[in-house]
Amino acid sequence: MSDKVYLGRAVGQLSESPALAPVSKVVLLVDDDTAYFAGDETGRTVELTCPYGTQAMANNILASLRAYTYRPIQAQDALLDPAAELGDGLTVGGVYTVLAQTELTFDALMTCDGGAPGKTEQESEYQYQSPVLSDIQHQIARTRSEITKTAEEIRLYVVNEIEGVESELRLTANSLTVQIQSVDGRVSTLSQTLDGFSIKVSDIDGRVGSLSLTVDKFETEVSGLNGAVTKIEQKVDGITLSAQTQGTSSKISLTSQGIEISSADITFQGLVTFEELGGSPGAGSTLINGAWLQTGTVSASFLSGEQILLRPANDWASGVIDITGASTSTSAIELRSFGALRLTGLNGDVFMQAKGMQYLHLVTGVASGTIPSVVVGNGSLLTNNPLAFSLGLPGQKWKTAYLAEPASIGSDANMKHSVSYDTSKYDALFDLLKPVFYRYNHGESGRYHTGFIAQDVEEAVKNAELESTDFAGYLKDQKTGEYSLRYEEFISLCVDQIQKLKQRVKKLEGIE
Repeated sequence: MSDKVYLGRAVGQLSESPALAPVSKVVLLVDDDTAYFAGDETGRTVELTCPYGTQAMANNILASLRAYTYRPIQAQDALLDPAAELGDGLTVGGVYTVLAQTELTFDALMTCDGGAPGKTEQESEYQYQSPVLSDIQHQIARTRSEITKTAEEIRLYVVNEIEGVESELRLTANSLTVQIQSVDGRVSTLSQTLDGFSIKVSDIDGRVGSLSLTVDKFETEVSGLNGAVTKIEQKVDGITLSAQTQGTSSKISLTSQGIEISSADITFQGLVTFEELGGSPGAGSTLINGAWLQTGTVSASFLSGEQILLRPANDWASGVIDITGASTSTSAIELRSFGALRLTGLNGDVFMQAKGMQYLHLVTGVASGTIPSVVVGNGSLLTNNPLAFSLGLPGQKWKTAYLAEPASIGSDANMKHSVSYDTSKYDALFDLLKPVFYRYNHGESGRYHTGFIAQDVEEAVKNAELESTDFAGYLKDQKTGEYSLRYEEFISLCVDQIQKLKQRVKKLEGIE
């Protein structure tokens, strides 16, 4: 309220109504689709129209209206101050309310009719006309239409200047065209002739969608930015689907004679079944002519080609089966792995065989009734890097070696250096050796073995005041700490001691 006006009893007639229930809810209408709500349903609801309304505005209006009680009155022939304005506080007949309506009458006393009408809805802060009349005048102010008629056509045109939208309909004897266009450049057009009809919708960024239908063809097209276009074309003899962008294109053509698919990249997902395929180069065969075929599983009676690439999903090649050359043949098949390589026979043996029946056979033992074995047939087991590798390791020993002939150990003089025939420093070691008999923890027969304990040999070396480098008869693995012995190292000690004993015996017996 701006100012306060006091009338008292200076009215010809005063009509009063009970105070209305307080305002508990405000509805702020922005347009047909948007509204903001504040409050609840415990009291009266006030609806207001405001194109620029917000939720904060609805909350503030409710907070202001809740502080007041509205008392409807109607004063006739009131001596109202001419300076009074709508919205001023009004005291009349002991009732304080708001001056919400005035109607001046120009008589000698300059009286007027006014008061606070008992209406529960306001179109604006101080309503001066009905909501219906206000809405009609608002629509008329922003909408304009026209109809023109000639001998050739009828044209209907409607423009909404506030919203920037215009619509046009043109009717001739041969065609009907409807177009809706916005000020920002969006356009939709429908055109119908005796031969067919078409629809086209375009946006301000250059995107266009169109549809056309004739008795011979149905076609839809959507074009976007950067030259992207998708199209569906249907005729009586087939259907064509195509998509293209700058530099790439894909196409699917379906006719009663077949299907043609062309694209830089084709992906099939799910179970794909091909039946009764045929074509060149032979009867009953299918030709796939391309640089790359990617699939999850290939099942075929024969695979023909110069190279098979093995790769996991979303990764580069893990292995290759390739045709290469060889010194022993005109060609060879090479199996390469860029990681580990495993040959597995889950329910049977594994064979590797070459010309002349040289082979490597991994025996499961199921068919032969023997323990699992590795068999090398018609050939020798060799190394291509002499003196570089071992047969077994300290923690991975072979259980038993079965030989038809004694093992041959290299002892050529050309293989040795720092040779000395004076073995006297080993006399004390020989005397400190402790022969024992024992059973193996992993043994199965329960039989006793004779030999030495490697730790005892190590201790004897130390007690004989020898360095560990002076005697290689015992070994200690630096990783596992496990001991082992080279029993052939003890043979020369025994021979040396026997020879010395024989010489002593000869001297004692007086034999020269």
